[in-house]
Amino acid sequence: AFYEALFNNLCENGLLNLASLARCSAVSKQWREDLAKAVPTLRALDFGDYRERVTGADVMRTLTRVVGGYLRVVDLRGMPSVSNWSEDNIVDFVREAMPGVTILQEIRFSLIVREQRGRTTPLTVC
Repeated sequence: AFYEALFNNLCENGLLNLASLARCSAVSKQWREDLAKAVPTLRALDFGDYRERVTGADVMRTLTRVVGGYLRVVDLRGMPSVSNWSEDNIVDFVREAMPGVTILQEIRFSLIVREQRGRTTPLTVC
């Protein structure tokens, strides 16, 4: 109960992120159980060092655990394994289920190409 209260307090005050919780859960079975209870009190959903491996399903699974909690920011930047389709679904879910939560995203765009006198030239995107 002590660690559960401690982790809840740290998460509520924005001092622990999801990546830190994952590292802490490796300490012991008791910490892992208490940390699982603290996830709904996260202020920011930031996958930190795990961004490269996180999928859209991972993000959705975590979001469903924090709905109605203290969450204020969802950071989707730098996640190559999250497809555009998944990211759109995540954004829609957050906007519907968690109004007021800020979503940080990278701007993704496709290279626009036009034909000019029989040759293809890339357009510059500013």
